[in-house]
Parts: sequence; C-alpha cells; structure tokens
Amino acid sequence: MIDKQKINEYLKVIANISDEELAKYQTFVNSEIKSICECLIRGSDADDERVIALVGAKVNYDIALARSSEDGVVSFSAGDISISQNSKYLDNAKALVDLAYKECTTLLSDNSFAFLGV
Repeated sequence: MIDKQKINEYLKVIANISDEELAKYQTFVNSEIKSICECLIRGSDADDERVIALVGAKVNYDIALARSSEDGVVSFSAGDISISQNSKYLDNAKALVDLAYKECTTLLSDNSFAFLGV
C-alpha cells in the first residue's frame, strides 16, 4: 500500500498547503491512492518515489480544481483594487500530473480493454 504520510508531505511542498487544509482533502488522497494501486503492475514498489509523486500530483490537481471552483471569481476591478483568478496554478498542476505519469510508465498497467484481432 502507498504510504499516505509520504503523500501528505509531498503535498505540503507542491501545493503550499497547511496541515489543517490538508485534512480537508484526505478523501482525495484516499481516492487517488486506491486508483493508482489498482493500476500498479504486480511486483511494483508502491513506495517508489515516482509513485508517490504521481499520487501527490493527482491530488494536487484535484485540490486545484476544488480551489478554482470555490473561488468563482474570474476577474474583478474596483478602482485601484483588482482581483483575478490565476489559471496558471491549474495548468501547472495538470502539467505536473502529465510529467508524473510519464515517469511511471514502467510501473503502471493500462486496465482498458481492446480487441487486438478477430
């Protein structure tokens, strides 16, 4: 099983998140751990740093999506005050997930079904 504490430590760094806020997102952590465990090739080390990074990146992306839906503000200006939602965090979180998947290609299996011949 993937070490949840390692995932939480990874998230504190990449998501700049406090322990209190991280506690709110433990459902995401549990879900992504289960999802990745189901895709691991038999014999793969669940505590491989690449696997930790993948789960952490996926949870970070989930958090970014949740935060962006909570904010709701796209752009607002009032005199000298301007508030705008930065989509770069969401884009960067997605790029991190893509990179982590590339790093784990030898550790994961594709559970999809396809006909290879008739």
